[in-house]
Amino acid sequence: MKYKDLYFSNFLILIDDSLLTKKMMEKILGKDDEFNHNFNDYIYCISTEFEDNFLKISLEFGNPLPRQEKVRNVETLKKEKNPRKKTQFEAKQAFLIFDFSTSSIWCSNSKKKPFIIDWFKSLFETNNITIKNVFNESEFIETIKTIDEIRFSASPDLFSENDSLKKALADEIMGYGASVASLKLNFNSKNNRDKLIGRIKNLIKKKIHYKNLVISGRDSRNFGMIFNEKLLSKNIKIKAQVNNNDVFNKDSVYSNILIKLKND
Repeated sequence: MKYKDLYFSNFLILIDDSLLTKKMMEKILGKDDEFNHNFNDYIYCISTEFEDNFLKISLEFGNPLPRQEKVRNVETLKKEKNPRKKTQFEAKQAFLIFDFSTSSIWCSNSKKKPFIIDWFKSLFETNNITIKNVFNESEFIETIKTIDEIRFSASPDLFSENDSLKKALADEIMGYGASVASLKLNFNSKNNRDKLIGRIKNLIKKKIHYKNLVISGRDSRNFGMIFNEKLLSKNIKIKAQVNNNDVFNKDSVYSNILIKLKND
């Protein structure tokens, strides 16, 4: 039995500014659905399957062109007639898995993000599809250029320091008998990075006092990025079965990545 390494990286996807949920996908997909989608001259054959709190999506994609009239024989190195028809292509593979417990997507080929955005635009019939890369603390602080939004929850007593605004906020929250306050701060695109970066560092440093701390913004290329205390950027390496032609066994891929995700 032959095995090969496969690497998965994670990111988040937002539909109309909302994180992707299982309920949203169930409205769009059947229990086991297959799709075809054309993107950038490539033909994609897509199969989907729900399993517990996960959605498995496998891609087979390719293009009949370019096609050489002759191919090389690896044993003799001589040219031979290409047996592939002009209407055929040899499919490449990519694998995605959605973990709805963290709203994250794990993908074996990060170059497929533009395809994912285009496919989701057709699925959800909206152009407002955004992918946000997930960063750890140091990467996020180093890369962030502008802040879009900060969200977190905390108990009211965290605000009841000597600062008059904090005390007023704490009194207001406690007046409703609430045990947790959730704050959402929105920023315009002209926010001052130097002024905000100190506050971001302080928030991250004191993240044990908060619940559900999420900071989203953009890097110097205007690409979306996010820090989520529950979800750090990382790569997952698995070993999966391949056949004699080095084609991955889909069941082997998903069983191994699920073991990693469920035991993380």
